[in-house]
Amino acid sequence: MDYSLDHATVRVYGDLVDNTYPDGADVMAVVAGYPGTSESEEIYTYYRSDSFTPPSRGEATITVPFDARPDPDVPFYYWFALLPADAEISSLESGDGEYLCETDRLRIRNGDLTRARHPDEPGDERTTRYTRHAAEGCYSLEFTGTSYDSNWSASFLVYKHGYIQDLNGERYDDRRYYVYEALEDGLADEFGRILNNEAEANGITGDRQKVEFLIDFVQNLPYIPDDVSTGYDDYTKRHIETVIDGGGDCEDSAIMLASLLLSDSFGYGTALLLLPGHAALGVKGGDDLPGYYYEKDGTKYYYVETTGKGWDVGEIPDEYRNEEAYVRVF
Repeated sequence: MDYSLDHATVRVYGDLVDNTYPDGADVMAVVAGYPGTSESEEIYTYYRSDSFTPPSRGEATITVPFDARPDPDVPFYYWFALLPADAEISSLESGDGEYLCETDRLRIRNGDLTRARHPDEPGDERTTRYTRHAAEGCYSLEFTGTSYDSNWSASFLVYKHGYIQDLNGERYDDRRYYVYEALEDGLADEFGRILNNEAEANGITGDRQKVEFLIDFVQNLPYIPDDVSTGYDDYTKRHIETVIDGGGDCEDSAIMLASLLLSDSFGYGTALLLLPGHAALGVKGGDDLPGYYYEKDGTKYYYVETTGKGWDVGEIPDEYRNEEAYVRVF
């Protein structure tokens, strides 16, 4: 991707194009206000390329000419989509086109186009189990771990604007709403699909094994207290924040596991378990399962400890064994 104030050049890779375009396609370049500002997500203008036939293999380099002149010092960004040729924007429905890529946060200063990193935007990080690389407009993430004596790695691509948007989003008293958001916007389904594919690639195919694989993935995330990662003593992260930060506290990891278990690839009944000073997850199970559980409306939710490695379904730390819990069913 190459861009300036008067054009953008985007590469379209045939093996990454999901839709078919029998009548050809256009690349649309959108100039929009950057999330976290007073003009967040406001679309200033958009431009479209000449029509072309997306390649079935290889790549096509498409240039979109435009004249982008947002107000000086107002953060904005470009994003690009592939659309059916000559389709009317007002009549497009979800799934008609597909998102291609986006730029970093930008500003115009002294007449020049410059990158303007958001103050809350993290940079690169590498640990033994987690790698975050900041690329143009996105983060490339990789998580590694071990399940059933098999080493695995799971890679994700997350757009920077989505992270900043969620970071500045509304906060909820009912923590279940963070899970509902991840399911509604498709983030949980996409992450669940990637993890499901990784599990199967490592020979993890049974339903119970896949649940334990998801638990391994979440337990593999480092425990990061709120006052370290956010500066607040009681701050609930959204799914995307926990992934980008590379970890979180007990409620953050419980929320992440709930959204994964509820995603299309898995579809397990879950409940958020709120204990004194702690949060965990409950997984719906039958009477034949061993282990510790909490019951709600006649349904058993088996305790899952999402912080620390090695805890199985139904195992509960001794300090919480006799504690009552609020069982918040999804």
